[in-house]
Amino acid sequence: MELKCEKLTYEYDAGTSMAKRAVDEISLTIPSGQFVGIVGHTGSGKTTFVQLLDGLLKPTAGVVSLDGVDIASKGFDRRSMRSSVGIVFQYPEYQLFESTVLKDVSFGPKNQGLTDEEAAKAAAEALRKVGIEEEVFPSSPFELSGGQRRRVAIAGVIAMEPKILILDEPTAGLDPAGREEILGLLSNLWKDGMTVILVSHSMEDVARYVERILVMDRGKIFLDGAPREVFSHSEELEAIGLAAPEVSYILKALKDAGIDVDPTITTVEEAVKEIKRKLC
Repeated sequence: MELKCEKLTYEYDAGTSMAKRAVDEISLTIPSGQFVGIVGHTGSGKTTFVQLLDGLLKPTAGVVSLDGVDIASKGFDRRSMRSSVGIVFQYPEYQLFESTVLKDVSFGPKNQGLTDEEAAKAAAEALRKVGIEEEVFPSSPFELSGGQRRRVAIAGVIAMEPKILILDEPTAGLDPAGREEILGLLSNLWKDGMTVILVSHSMEDVARYVERILVMDRGKIFLDGAPREVFSHSEELEAIGLAAPEVSYILKALKDAGIDVDPTITTVEEAVKEIKRKLC
């Protein structure tokens, strides 16, 4: 399922003296099955952009289309949008409310018109996908760890079987182990064929997991490319308040010191292999 935007623009308080353009004429295409990372400093427009992609905000100008259909058009089926594109906000576990894990994850499928039995089946499958064991299903979601609650909240979205999953800082507030669990889960969903769009402040995370990075600055796309390509522009990133992953600077320093390593490497795992290959 292809997601496309053409001259996409959004202004808060449009038509007033307080108008502020948060997204400024963005045009790009996200093909089916791509893992995309969106990065940018606070206020760069990331959250507004993904809310436009999900149809939660209506553009001031421009178009978001899903498989060629304008999602803001009068004839577009809004219910089909919820089944096609799912969004997970920061701290999604704050939205858990049912008495059991299974009931909470069943809520979305039931709203799609499934019977109680069908919704429970969809919920159970989604929970298994995110690594929640069956013995946890009858438990209160509020008895779980932070990482488990986060996975349950994500299961509540994927239970509706979206083709595209958008996540806004899904690892916020988690310890390193919890962060790795969530990122590993997203990688598995992507490998199973889902389009994943990840908003993150962590350059290390996007370098390690995504295949394409969109860098936003003042509502525009500043850079768009594969991690190695994007992070090769370290000086340009620093000029807008960002930075490449730390390992990129280490490799650049080694290169400057006369050690023939590849400075475009962006992950620790690749860097370790490269340094061993050159020095051992």
